[in-house]
Amino acid sequence: MGLATFAALQKLQYLCLERIDINAVPECIATIQQLLHLRLKCCLVTDASLANISSLRQLQHLELNDCSSITDVGLVNISLLHQLRHLNLKCCNIITDVGLKSVSSLHQLQHLDLAGCENITDVGVASVASLRQLQHLDLTCCINITDVGLKSISLLHQLRHLNLSYCNHLTDTGLANISSLRQLLKRFVSYSKNITNVGLKHCRNTT
Repeated sequence: MGLATFAALQKLQYLCLERIDINAVPECIATIQQLLHLRLKCCLVTDASLANISSLRQLQHLELNDCSSITDVGLVNISLLHQLRHLNLKCCNIITDVGLKSVSSLHQLQHLDLAGCENITDVGVASVASLRQLQHLDLTCCINITDVGLKSISLLHQLRHLNLSYCNHLTDTGLANISSLRQLLKRFVSYSKNITNVGLKHCRNTT
């Protein structure tokens, strides 16, 4: 890499990489200290590469969807990114409630995507409920979440978008638990087999 190219990288604010092995270039990414938005869709991202990324203390937007090698250890590294507003962990299906405990320290977070993270339970949702600035939460296919988890979500008074599709343990009682969320503009409960029209009556703007 020439000096001119390296200097240009230092001013980069948006970086999108798809389907590559991040472990081949982790130190390079870590030098881009002005980076605000990093998208690593379907990349080979390990906990070690996230340790390098955790040095990007200005980062506000991190997308790691379909990076299926990430574990709870990697989420400890992500928890050092205190400026994060947007975190996408869709289909990072190894992570558990332990990892979400680390994520709960990201108090600026407004958007969290956990779709397809099948190991998450009500315990993890309770950790997420401490993120009081959260406006968007996607729990699609988080199949172990129950009505108890929705009771925790009822504490997220800024929440505007909530996706609970394919969460088959949810019932009408769970929807009643979140009926107090007055800011909620859109909630999705498609293919949640235990929810009936009785439950849907508790909630406005539900599909």
